[in-house]
Amino acid sequence: MTSEKGKGPTFRSISKGYYYDKGVVSKNALIWKVKIFEHVRDKLYEINEYEFKETIYPIPKVRRALHEYFDILESKPREEGRKILFVCRKK
Repeated sequence: MTSEKGKGPTFRSISKGYYYDKGVVSKNALIWKVKIFEHVRDKLYEINEYEFKETIYPIPKVRRALHEYFDILESKPREEGRKILFVCRKK
């Protein structure tokens, strides 16, 4: 089962046309579905599609892995709590 979370898709103008992406969460993966509409000539565009997969890890697992090699100085939520930035110092 696939569920969609977070903000809606992104659509923006780029130098060679238009860029569209949407993140889809499925189990422990975030799959970015990307489409680039590249201007070829006149009103003709070529579409290129890509998928990029990121693995999602539970925060306690990340903390344990970091703690093995680093002292965690602080952690800061990012992007409305969807990501966490860890500030660390090597042990």
